[in-house]
Amino acid sequence: NGECHLFTFLHMHHTAQIHFQLHQYHECIDACLSANYYWLEGPLIPDDANEFLVAFAGDENQINNYGLSNLILLGSAYGKINSFDDGIAILSELTKTPPDDLYLCASLELNLAELYTRAGMLAKARPLYQKYCNQNPELYPDLHAALASLSLVLETESTIGSLPSLSTSFDGELLSSTCYSK
Repeated sequence: NGECHLFTFLHMHHTAQIHFQLHQYHECIDACLSANYYWLEGPLIPDDANEFLVAFAGDENQINNYGLSNLILLGSAYGKINSFDDGIAILSELTKTPPDDLYLCASLELNLAELYTRAGMLAKARPLYQKYCNQNPELYPDLHAALASLSLVLETESTIGSLPSLSTSFDGELLSSTCYSK
């Protein structure tokens, strides 16, 4: 990577995504924090950068979307290790100036709704969920999985009591999108 912080930033961001997909949440958090460091540390490219790097780094909107995506991932990873307060703090702060990108905005709000449900704050989660529950699932299929998971908990309050318990003897027959609340 040399002195090009842009490469390191992108590498750490994608590494964090891989760790998240592999359910390695502590490693994901470490990679997210490293990516944040390089995103905020300037300059992103060295003075002698080639034309491609100059053009890529010059697209501030794209770079900021990577950074916001990384922060959303960080908040979600904190939630997965039951550090709800840390995750909610990060995602709540981001909602104060929501991203212009509709996908990132939906991702931010649905991840925050999931953290609220995991923390037992259903009243805060429900409005975020309802904002997206009538969306066409074909537009954002991966966000539809989050909606399906949230609907298990938020459609009716009685749903919480009917969710099966997750134990060490879990047999893997439940859908992977099943969301467990407190």
